[in-house]
Amino acid sequence: MDIMGIIGDVLIIFGALNFAICAIGLITFYDFYARVSAVGTAAGFGISFVVLGVWFKDPSLAGFFVALVAILLLLGTSALGSMFIARSAALRGTQMTNPVADELGVLTPEQFEARMNGRGAPVEES
Repeated sequence: MDIMGIIGDVLIIFGALNFAICAIGLITFYDFYARVSAVGTAAGFGISFVVLGVWFKDPSLAGFFVALVAILLLLGTSALGSMFIARSAALRGTQMTNPVADELGVLTPEQFEARMNGRGAPVEES
């Protein structure tokens, strides 16, 4: 087996491991925002490594450009999609488990303090 095939196999296995770890994260993570992060990581990096690994197994110039465009689109769309889904959830008032910061400014200072202290004040719908 040549070196390109071995590199391709390693990249495909790495992408599959990324999917497996993210799937475990979907099951074990405790809140919505952590789960969205796991899905975004799997969609972006997992598929990118698999696509790159497939290109290493069958390299060609045209295949390289197709793989490059596919990876750029995958990274962009998975990152943007994850951010938009998480932002929509934050604006709807989806509860966070043990928040550390509220950078979106969705919570009032009293609500944020209550969450930080474990009282879990609900977010009022506007």
